[in-house]
Amino acid sequence: MLYTQHPLAHREAAKTELDRMVKAGIIQEVYHPTDWVHPSVVVQKPKGGVWICVDLTKLNKHVKRLLYPMRTPRDVVITSIPPGNRYFTTLQCAAANQKQFST
Repeated sequence: MLYTQHPLAHREAAKTELDRMVKAGIIQEVYHPTDWVHPSVVVQKPKGGVWICVDLTKLNKHVKRLLYPMRTPRDVVITSIPPGNRYFTTLQCAAANQKQFST
């Protein structure tokens, strides 16, 4: 059963596309109240058929993502410079992969 109100011109194509997606295992029908329902829009494809578009912006607020904490430049300097060192320099090796000959 199609609960979302889509434009009448797209209703049959939307039902066909939703049935195809259920059969393919992309989506599943839900027959009970749920918090995870999002607004959908049916868009006509240029060569026939429809796209089912869903707005998942509110879902993004509830997704738990893995965090990859990055060290700050200060942390890197503090942990990688041995204690007691006083002088530092940065060298640019423009010809690092060219052979250098001295006479």
